[in-house]
Amino acid sequence: MKDMAKCLVAGAAAISLLLAGCSSSGSGNQDSNTIVWNMWAGSSENVDNLNAQMKIAQDIVGSDIKIELQTAPWADFFTKLNANMASGKVSCVTAMNGQRMSGYYQAFMELDDGALAKAGISKDDYDPSALEVM
Repeated sequence: MKDMAKCLVAGAAAISLLLAGCSSSGSGNQDSNTIVWNMWAGSSENVDNLNAQMKIAQDIVGSDIKIELQTAPWADFFTKLNANMASGKVSCVTAMNGQRMSGYYQAFMELDDGALAKAGISKDDYDPSALEVM
C-alpha cells in the first residue's frame, strides 16, 4: 500500500507540474496548491479505501499541497469525465485504464523528461507499457 501511495504521489507531482489549470472541487478556479484526483468508486467502502490511500499520499507530500478526491460510480465515470472536460473542469490526476486511454490521451499532457526530473521522477520508474499508450 505504501508503494502504491508513492506511485500516486509521484504521478500527482509530475502531473501537477504539467497541468496549468486543473480544477479544485470542480469549481474551475485554479488552486496551484491543490491536486484533484478523479477516480471511480462504486461504494462507500471504495471511497474509504481511496481516502486511506490519499491520506498516505498526503502525509508524504505534506501540508503545502492538498490532495482532494473526486469520485463517480464506474457506470457514470466517463460521462462525468467527458462533462468535466467539456466544461474545462479537468482534474489534475485522472484514473484511467489502458483500454480507455486511446480515446482520451490527447486531452492529457505528456510526462516529459524535464517535468519528471523536476519532480524527482524518471520514466524508468514506470512500466514502459504504461507510457506507450500515450
